[in-house]
Amino acid sequence: MADHLGSPPHDPQPKGVLARARGHLVDVTPLRVSRDFRHLFVGRSVSDFGDEIVAVVIPFQVYDLTGSTLAVGLLGLVELVPVFVFPIVGGAFADALERRRLTIATHAILAVMSALMAVNALLDEPLLWPLYVFAFVSAGLYTFNRPALSTWPARLLEPGLLPSANALEAGFGTLDSMLGPVAAGVLLATIEPAGAFVFDAATFVAVIVQIARMHPSPPSDEEIDVSWEAIKDGFRFLRGKRTLQSVFLADLNAMVFGFPIALFPAVADRLGGDGMSAELALGLLYAAPAAGAFLATLFSGRAKHVHRQGRAILLAITVWGAAIVVFGLSDVLWLSLAMLAVAGAGDMVSGIYRSTILQTAVEDRLRGRLDGIDMAVWATGPSLGNVESGAVASLTSVPFSIVSGGLLTIVGVGMLRWVRTRLLSLRRSGSEPLTRFPRPRPTGIVRGAGPTREGCSAMELLAYNTTLYEAIAFVHVFAAIIWVGGAFFFQVKIAQFKRANDNEGFLQLGKDAEHIGQRLFMPMSIVVLLAGIAMVWYGPYSFELWIALALVGIVATALTGSLYLGPTGGKLAKLAQDEGFDDPGVTAMRDRLIVVSRLDYAVLALVVLDMVFKPGA
Repeated sequence: MADHLGSPPHDPQPKGVLARARGHLVDVTPLRVSRDFRHLFVGRSVSDFGDEIVAVVIPFQVYDLTGSTLAVGLLGLVELVPVFVFPIVGGAFADALERRRLTIATHAILAVMSALMAVNALLDEPLLWPLYVFAFVSAGLYTFNRPALSTWPARLLEPGLLPSANALEAGFGTLDSMLGPVAAGVLLATIEPAGAFVFDAATFVAVIVQIARMHPSPPSDEEIDVSWEAIKDGFRFLRGKRTLQSVFLADLNAMVFGFPIALFPAVADRLGGDGMSAELALGLLYAAPAAGAFLATLFSGRAKHVHRQGRAILLAITVWGAAIVVFGLSDVLWLSLAMLAVAGAGDMVSGIYRSTILQTAVEDRLRGRLDGIDMAVWATGPSLGNVESGAVASLTSVPFSIVSGGLLTIVGVGMLRWVRTRLLSLRRSGSEPLTRFPRPRPTGIVRGAGPTREGCSAMELLAYNTTLYEAIAFVHVFAAIIWVGGAFFFQVKIAQFKRANDNEGFLQLGKDAEHIGQRLFMPMSIVVLLAGIAMVWYGPYSFELWIALALVGIVATALTGSLYLGPTGGKLAKLAQDEGFDDPGVTAMRDRLIVVSRLDYAVLALVVLDMVFKPGA
């Protein structure tokens, strides 16, 4: 591996105004000194571009098939578990397997899935449920593969070049996020969803070609195996590292308090005017942080010369918080956009040095697992931030929520500086001494000893470490998340519409119940039932009382939904259109539908509790 490690050439101080200005532009030295990094960079950029296209195509096709915003919203629920769980597991695989084969295998699966989605899109009546399966698996494989890709540059470059490499990857990632949706719109308008999926499959093939041209990247420690013990080792390592904890906490503090994205529609409504619609203002508000982040990477040429990277993180987050304070106080659009751009730049600078610290302060045998934990942290932050800003705004006002969030971001930085002073002195060359933990025992995830890695491909080792029972359980839980979570969303919407006396909302909900119920919930309930029976057949359980009750409950709720709730919802929508919402028959049918749906969901909730607590087992 040392033969392929890129090192920076002699870097004299630039002379002259133009030379110094060029020195502040993004540093492309990593691309010049490392052939493997060039292939990795091109492959990852192409992969991210394809991901951005699919992120538009999937919701578009779901809405095109259903006409329901609720059906589109369920995609977020489907992707929730992979975003939190898969990166942590993927980090363990990244540390234990040869990364080139692992990356090629996952992208080959994604290419095949995109091709299958193109076939589905070409059907006269495309199926709905494969879109949710694709959303779940693609989100899972993306987050599963991310630790391997993110920590790979640390094996290819000298530590001094890692800030430049991270800036390059982050900059092109931001560019992909801006251009990908535009390309998706063009593809949808010209070659429709089927062609867009074929294009996505082609991007995965391009990634495979680039990765295949790299040198092999075997694990740094041959004794590491894929096991729960190895995953726990990553958390044990983090528990003893106050500096790394500070890095995670600093970023989480800023994301929770410092990015009030949930309030952008309200801000746009307030700032719109003077010839600009609120809709256009909203689009600009969403785009401003990305534009600021891209500019930060464009002028990141001196990033590798920053020695105190911990101080740089805290300073960037402080600027981020201050910009959010001004954004909350602003009542003109141009100033609001400028402050959001500054906040986005602060976010990017913080992210560049956070990644660098994780790559340099963690020994190679643990980098994948720590990067997986990092992804789980920053994936949590925006969701928590939306909840925080929305809750505070509902209790006070939108400006107060934004300003207080920015101030709390700055206060959080001050507290971290006071409590965790070692972060301020963290240098680029190696940070604090590393605590070593006992190497994990080479036992697989499955019960009993797993096979050795010699001669096994990445997918073979994954198959060896997954029993048939675990595979069936995975399918069972995945289908249950869609079914139970979707039913919960329907109950929330019913409560909202009834409280607001929103008859139009009930009308649309009735149409959704008929359409989504037959095309999504019914197939998922069948999968839950069949997978549950298979788990009893292949697993350690017999047909005990709690299992029999669960299966009966699943059958009862599935039949109630398919035979009554869905058809009655469609009938209600048609009757309301013909007779009006005030018709006594419409009101009576609506009330009956609400009662039955609540009873049905209560049974479903009891089934979940029965399966979790297993009474009498």
